[in-house]
Amino acid sequence: MRITSALALTAALFALCTSPALALDRHVIFENDSNSSITEIYANNVNDRYWSDNLLRGRIRPGSSRTINLDDRSGFCVYDIKVVSANGTYDQRIFNVCSESTFYFGS
Repeated sequence: MRITSALALTAALFALCTSPALALDRHVIFENDSNSSITEIYANNVNDRYWSDNLLRGRIRPGSSRTINLDDRSGFCVYDIKVVSANGTYDQRIFNVCSESTFYFGS
């Protein structure tokens, strides 16, 4: 009886750890459709009160894109993302990294 319970618990834990939300890729393509370079990208899952450090190294020039991994190991799919350009404009919105793969800035 104990072996059966232990196997059931192990199977349940395995299923939880391999669920689609935990296994999904959290790489997001940041596409710059504006006339100004993107200089900063911040992201945090919606349950986190604080912004991440700037995730962008360098800049994304107009018409270019960059892929950034937003995985914070929380298992969350929904992130608050803020993208800032060189001219000071910014776009801040909720973004589901499990169902969307490209964040368009300036379109």
